[in-house]
Amino acid sequence: MAGPAKRIREGDVMFHAAIRTLIAVMWLAAAFVSGVLGNNITLAIIYIVLGCAFAYSAYIMWKKEKSRKK
Repeated sequence: MAGPAKRIREGDVMFHAAIRTLIAVMWLAAAFVSGVLGNNITLAIIYIVLGCAFAYSAYIMWKKEKSRKK
């Protein structure tokens, strides 16, 4: 059985980064729609913050994986 210390394969990290990028795009799209419709600007700002947080974490993961491969 594999415990919490199991080795992460190379593809798993990049797949995880891709999923985070997809989630970031969805949050930013929700912010765009909320902002354009003008329903709730406060929620649009929260969506932007969440989208940027996911995008930043995906970028950091991608950068670490890229530097690890060198």
